[in-house]
This record gives sequence, C-alpha cells and structure tokens, in this order.
Amino acid sequence: MRSFAEIISTLLVRHNCVVLPDFGGFVARVNPAQIDHEKGIINPPRKAILFNQQLTNSDGLLISEYALANEINYTEAQSTILGIIELWNEELKSGKRIEIDRVGELFIDINGKLSFVQDRFFNLLLSSYGLGTVKFIPSHASVEEIEPVKEGKTLIERVEEQVDITIIEHPAKGNSIKTWKYIAAAACFIPIAFYSFWIPTKTNVLESGMISIQDFNPFTKTSPAVYKQLEQKLNPEKIEGEKTLEDQINELPSDTYSYSYEFDETLFIPIKLNPKPSTNVPVVSTVVPSVEPIITPEIKVKNGTSNTIEFAGVKSGLKYAIVGCFSEISNAKNYVETLKNEGFNAQFLDVNNGLYRISIESSTTADSLQSTIQRAKDKGYNTWILK
Repeated sequence: MRSFAEIISTLLVRHNCVVLPDFGGFVARVNPAQIDHEKGIINPPRKAILFNQQLTNSDGLLISEYALANEINYTEAQSTILGIIELWNEELKSGKRIEIDRVGELFIDINGKLSFVQDRFFNLLLSSYGLGTVKFIPSHASVEEIEPVKEGKTLIERVEEQVDITIIEHPAKGNSIKTWKYIAAAACFIPIAFYSFWIPTKTNVLESGMISIQDFNPFTKTSPAVYKQLEQKLNPEKIEGEKTLEDQINELPSDTYSYSYEFDETLFIPIKLNPKPSTNVPVVSTVVPSVEPIITPEIKVKNGTSNTIEFAGVKSGLKYAIVGCFSEISNAKNYVETLKNEGFNAQFLDVNNGLYRISIESSTTADSLQSTIQRAKDKGYNTWILK
C-alpha cells in the first residue's frame, strides 16, 4: 500500500499541479540551471514547488492515483483522502509540522498563516534525474581563496584530493583473466548444448518420462525393443458358471422394460427391452448413450449395492451455477454432501458426456446467480454458469 505523501511526490514528478481537496494545491515551475561564478557552483535545472491555499477544487487527479495505487474504488479513495486532510488540519492547529517526503514541510507561521518550505535536497524535475551540483574553480580566484594553503602541497595536489579518481586497469593486463572467463563459459555451455540435443533425440526419455544415468553416456548402445504377439485362443463356448447376456435377459420378468448390462466393473450400459415374442427369444436393442440428461437413473457400484440418484434436469429458460463435474459417482456424492454442509443447495443436475454435473443455484438471469457464485468463490469453489 502506497502512502499519501508518496503519491503526492510521484504526481509532482509527472505533473506541474496537484490539488488536495478542500486544502490547497502544489504548483510547480521549472527553474533553469544556475551558475554561481563567485562560489564556483553549477546547479542543474529543478522544479520550484509553491503551495497555493486557494486551489481547493479537486480535479480528480490525486483521488484517481490514490485509488489506482491502493486498488480501491474512487469513492473509498476520496473518503480516505478527506480523512487524512482533516487529520492534517488538526495537527497544524496544534503546532505540528506536516512532512511530505521529497516535497517539503507545511506549518503555521508566527502570523497564523499556512506556509510551505520545499525540500532542497531532492529534485522533482524528471529531466534532471541523476544530476547533482558541480563545483569548479573560478578563473579570478587565487590559491588562498580556493583553499587555505597546506604545507608541502601544491594547488593541483589539493584539487586532486577533492576529485574522486577512478583507476582504470590497462586492457593488456586484463586479457588473460577475460580469456579464462570465456574458456570457463564454453566448458559449461558445450555439455549443456550437447545433452539438450542428445537426450530428447537419442533416448526414450520423452516416451517413458524417466531418465537414467545411462542416458548421459553417448557410447551406450540400446538394443531395439522386440515385441512378440501372444497367441490367444478364443473359446466360443461360455465359461462354466458364467451367464451370457441372453441367459440374463431370459431370466427377467416378461414386463421388464429395461436392463443394465454390466460391460465392466465400472460401466453399466442401459438396454431397452421389447416385449417378449411367443418364441420366448428376446429382441434386444442397445441404446447408444446420448448427451441428454437421464432422469433418476439406477447407478450400480462395485460392491453390488444400488443407489437411486435424483437429477433436477436442465429446464428451458433457466441458468444454473455449476460447481463441479465428476466421472465417478462416489466422488460426486461426497462433493454434494460437502457442499450441503457448507450451506449450499447442492444437487445433481444431469449427466453430460459421462460426467455428473452438480449445481448449487438456478435462476432465469445470470446476474441473480452472482451472489451465490461469489459466496462459493470465497469458500474456494470454482463455479461457472450453464446457460
């Protein structure tokens, strides 16, 4: 969070006028570089800051910058700034000084008027960034005027003491060091470049996802993999004790409308049964799963028990806040129970492409779902709207 004083100084670097609502405004003008031939000093260009107590109408610049810097809205920023200014007025009346970093000080003088003194050690002019005061020897100055005479030292020696002399090493002396730096860099780069090409192209790291010490040896020979197809004898006869699909259907009552065929341990395919003809041979037609939701299907789990799940179903004109999709029914049930314990109206919506979709709210408009979505987001749940 950026402070109020820091934002004021930042704005004065970019702008020449910054207004504080119901307090006053800082006005800047650029002063050119100044040369003092008597003292031998060159001052760079700088901004001179004045404070005008009559500028009280806010132009929104300071409030907008404060809101952007602290990630709050405009109204909150305006209220905060007015509170700070009110605190400033109380401190000024009590005789305290208001220090604004890199800008200056505000205080009440002996005449009871609000006064401002600029910070002389900081230059707010952006084009003069990094420029400091330069000292030089005036042409008319004598040796005694520049500096009191020191025993055994000439003018040049005394000037050299005031100058920061940087010793530059001769290029010929540093050549050997630079050469060894290049050799060391090449010694590190060449192996890295080689293995960056060798490992992806000459080993099976990308296929297996694993790397071994032998992959770093370019002289290791890898024997090609040989695959043998196992002969499988298909026995058309059914396994003893296992019932075929036809036997299972024949054992069903004649008024059975559908049957869940166990394809494997986790997948059951619903089969629609036609009325049995007089020959007692059932005509079976497999229904291809569609993307439409199945209302109150019978779900079977591994242990052989069955559970009935009620689906709300997607209704025309409604929008739903979806909080999760699961392929495993056990995970979906646990998720619904967790959501209900959190206070949400969680329910199974439908099954889409083999995924159980769970909703926590439904409405005719997406805007009315935003409060529920925000509440779920605060508790760590990702939610999207099904239209």
